[in-house]
Amino acid sequence: WFPVLGWGQLHAGIFLVAVIALSIWFVMEHSRVGFYADAVGFNAKAARATGLPVLSIALGLVLLSGALSGVAGMMIVAGTEHRLNQSVGNGYLFSAIVIAYLARAKPLWVVVISFALGAVFTAGNVLKVFYSISEAMIVLMQGAVLMSILMAQFFSSYSLKRPKN
Repeated sequence: WFPVLGWGQLHAGIFLVAVIALSIWFVMEHSRVGFYADAVGFNAKAARATGLPVLSIALGLVLLSGALSGVAGMMIVAGTEHRLNQSVGNGYLFSAIVIAYLARAKPLWVVVISFALGAVFTAGNVLKVFYSISEAMIVLMQGAVLMSILMAQFFSSYSLKRPKN
């Protein structure tokens, strides 16, 4: 089992997360594999036109992401659950989609945003336990925080252009 660090559910698997995130960042930024993955991800037709094996690259990336999901599940079981049951990992899909969208395919930002989102969910649990706020209200507040972040990101990226007369 992974030893628990401090209080709560933070365990030594965080060091494995750091190593994996740094490794992925290095590969994506400083290797041919990362360049090919970016090329296929941004425009598969252009990558195919340049002679890249798009299907092989996409399949390799899907297999790698599946392997990393397995490592994440192993860390949940070895770190906090200490047993494998059918409910391990339930409810992480929505969080993973939000984190991936906010991180914009930057591995180091995935770690930072994951901690921030974990803080939002932990704050919701604290409000539920200590202030007897209903689960529906907690989910509503978490959704409002996430929508505020998404809207801020959207409006900081786009601006209206006035037509010239």
